[in-house]
Formats: sequence, C-alpha cells, structure tokens
Amino acid sequence: MHPQIANPRSAIPRPKKKSENPAPTGPIVIASGPALTEQDVAAVERGLKATLPDDYRAFILKHNGGELLPLGPGISNLLPHGKVSDRSRSRFDEFVFIYKTNRPLLPQRMIPIGEELDHWIYCLSLSGPDRGAVYKWEPPDFMEPPEDGEEPQPDEESLTREADSFTDFLAAVAGRCLNEGRKKQEMPDWVTAILREDLPWLTEWLHSGADPLGETYGDSVSPIQLAIGERRQPVVELFLAHGGKPVVNEAFQSALAEERYDVAASLLKHVDRPNIERAMIDFVRETDFVRQILEAGADPNCEPDFEFYTRRPLHAAAERNAPETVKLLAGRGAKPGAWSRGADPSMALHHAIKNQDLDLTKLLLEAGEDLYAPPPGHDRPAVDRAKELLRKAVPTRERKRWGDSDAMAVSIFGMHVGKPAIDELRLTRNPTFIQAVQAHAASLGQRPHAA
Repeated sequence: MHPQIANPRSAIPRPKKKSENPAPTGPIVIASGPALTEQDVAAVERGLKATLPDDYRAFILKHNGGELLPLGPGISNLLPHGKVSDRSRSRFDEFVFIYKTNRPLLPQRMIPIGEELDHWIYCLSLSGPDRGAVYKWEPPDFMEPPEDGEEPQPDEESLTREADSFTDFLAAVAGRCLNEGRKKQEMPDWVTAILREDLPWLTEWLHSGADPLGETYGDSVSPIQLAIGERRQPVVELFLAHGGKPVVNEAFQSALAEERYDVAASLLKHVDRPNIERAMIDFVRETDFVRQILEAGADPNCEPDFEFYTRRPLHAAAERNAPETVKLLAGRGAKPGAWSRGADPSMALHHAIKNQDLDLTKLLLEAGEDLYAPPPGHDRPAVDRAKELLRKAVPTRERKRWGDSDAMAVSIFGMHVGKPAIDELRLTRNPTFIQAVQAHAASLGQRPHAA
C-alpha cells in the first residue's frame, strides 16, 4: 500500500522544474462538517419544507460548512448540517432551533448559513422574489421572553442584503479574507499547497528539509493533520512516503481523531501494533473498522500493554453497547469468559448486565459466558468472612434492601477480588431483568457453582 516507506526520501520523484505556489484565486474551505450525501441534503430540505438554491446545495454537498482561508475579518464559519454525534446537533440545527423554532425571530423564508465572530449571522432566502439572496442579521442581545403573552415577530428591519446569490456572497467574503490574509501573512505557503493539492511544490518543499510533523499552523495543526482533516489523499500519500514510521503513526492518530476510518484502515499494515490494539478497543462501535483491524492481523483477545487499558476488545464492545462488534469478535476467536486485568476484574457479561441490555446479555451467555463463574483467584474463604462481618454490622432490613451478596461484601470491605456476574445482576435491582437473565442462563444449562 505504501511500498516507499522502507526508503522514503529516495522514493519521492523530484519535479523537473520547481513549481510556483500561486496565491489562491477562489475560496479555500477547511474544517468542514461530515460529508453529506444527496439523501442527507434531501433530509435537510424535508426538515425545512423547502428546496435549497442550487449553488448553496452544491456547496454543502462539497464542503458542508467550514472556515474560509486565509483567516481574516468577515465570516467566521459557514454552518455545517447534519447530526454531529449521538448527543449533539449541528450548529445549523442549533441556530434554527434558537431563532426559528423556539422564538420565530427570523422571517419564515430565511435560514441561517454562517456566523461572524461579533455574532452577526448570515441568512439565505429560500422563497419569494429574493430567493437565493444572502442577508446579514444581528440577533437580539438578550433573548428575553415576550411580555404580556405577546408572540415575537419576525425581525425584517435588522436584515441587510449582502449579495444576490450564495455564489456572489462566497466570492465577496473570500476576497475580504484573502486581502487581509495577504496583509498579515497569516497563512504559510504549505497550507495553500496542501489545500490546492500542489504536489510538485510540496515535493520540493519536502526535499528542502521541511518536516510534515514539525510545522504547525492555526491551533498547532501539522501538515499531515491538515491533509487528513481536509481529505487531501494525494498529499497524505506524499507525506507518508517522505516521513516513514513516525509520520505513519501520526497520520493514523490524526485519521482516527477526524473519524477518517478509510485513511486509518489504509495505514494498518504500517502502524505499530500497540496503536492498532488501542484503536480496536477505542473504536469498538465502528464495526467495519474493527473488521479491517482484525483482517490486518490483530488479535481479538489482545490486552494492550497500557496501564489504563485493562479490558479486552470484547469487554469494550459490551460496555459500549456494540452488539454487532460482539458478534464479529466472537466469530473471529474472541474467548468468551475471559476476565479483564486490574483491581476489579470482570467479563464482558458484567458490562452488558450493568447496562441492562437484555439482548446483548443473552448474546454473551449464548457465546459461552457463565453467569455464575467466579473470578480467577477468587478467595472464597475471604469473601465468606467478609459476608459474616456484613451480617453482624448491617441491619437485616438494609441487607435485604441491598442484597446479601459477594458484591456487597466486597464493596463494603474494600476487597478487590472481582465478583461473579450473578452479583452484578442482583445489583441492578430490576426484578424483570434479573428474572429474564436467570431464565435464559438456565435454558442454556447454567447453574450456580458449588461454594
């Protein structure tokens, strides 16, 4: 995949003539949101109950928001669409909620598309004679509730027309940013070259002694990080060929941070094994990526040699409610019933039970995890002594409330010996869940172990 890495510098072809790195003539967009598909944009339009102007629609399909470079006065960023994560909305959705859904301060035909550092908001008209025009709007400083039950009225007076189309608006803002960027010399040539994918210029830059890890721009972004974050794959390949193993490892971590699993997967055969093992545990919810890690030769039963990584991949998948990854790992040889290292050892089954995920709990029981299995090195006499002390120290009513179990004794007396999964089950204090899990374990022939 990257055969040049063994002898990186000699593998980079020198251009016959040094390339000029011309100043950009159009907008350069970085830090875009997750790439959108036609289906994603159609969903945005359905949510707005309107169609987007063609030029704006084409822009978000290519960039989905982002910042314009060189950084200068004017627009701070163009708002990305789509869900950012399971717990957070995009900036566009937040603005729609604040200024249109919660309090309809923006006219119905307007949507927010960008913001400035001094809190101005750029809006796009979706209908009427001015469809496609871009306006500048200053929202109220204080979002106080209306008095006497009056409904807030859309604020037409604070709108200032900036451009007749999104294309004209983008060109005008880019021009302001470019002019200011030239004055302040804020953007290094290598940034422009990366964003323009100017491989001849970058090749000569590397041969002059430049380091794709050593330079930084903006918030300490290195060249390899910028190339990965902005999806400039030819530039990534060039840097990998130049830098060898250190650049590969840095590129792998940057790709993971940017959720560019395609780039990360392309580097698996060249990345240090500890980094691969950590990635398999950290990204267990990305089942396809875990599959690629396993195909690259990773051990499904690995225990990364890091102090704070005490779990195996199967434990992490159960803890993070990733049933498809659990099935994948079990099918690729992950050992059911393996206990984690550390002061409080556990099986994957413990995590599924703690999350009260019945389907995943059943899946792990069927894979071979034992509800009643004691932890390795379980000191039965010591636990029995702790339980006897518990009976003497805690009133019967409290013991009945919390459960007279190994887990309670271990917890109260500070013992770190682990506990059978059945004790984790009792701690859920969910009778329906407890009964369902015990019944399924019994159907598989599992019974309490003799003391």
